[in-house]
Amino acid sequence: MVKVDEVKKRKFSSVVLVALQFTGLGLLAVTGSVFANHLVIQAFQIAFVGVAFWGIWEMRKSRLNVFPDVKKGARLVTSGPYHWIRHPMYASIAGVTLLSLFDNFSVTKLVITALLWIVLIVKTRFEEKLLIEYFPGYKAHQRNTGYWFPGV
Repeated sequence: MVKVDEVKKRKFSSVVLVALQFTGLGLLAVTGSVFANHLVIQAFQIAFVGVAFWGIWEMRKSRLNVFPDVKKGARLVTSGPYHWIRHPMYASIAGVTLLSLFDNFSVTKLVITALLWIVLIVKTRFEEKLLIEYFPGYKAHQRNTGYWFPGV
């Protein structure tokens, strides 16, 4: 049984991580267009956005939540992009921001992207700990899928 203090700590951590993620995305938007000017890079970014929407679509089978917390009654989704990777939405953010950096490099954008990636990694690890606690089959799902990208 999880103690009340632990639940409060988890909720606080979730809120902070989501706030940092959206702050990073907002700061990137202020540095200029997040979408590339080069058509080939833009096509890959659109593909990443498509994977994100596919992930959101598949999550409708569970209880979609922007916070890493697992809501009561949630169901582990292993279909769609979750069949190959565990975090398609984070992977999409990582891919779009990295490609944006390649297309329109600046030191400011590099620093913000690096900090955003650190937040996403911390958030992913935090979320995975919660998923392991909530879903008995999550460890097996981890062994069979990539973190952000298939095979990785």
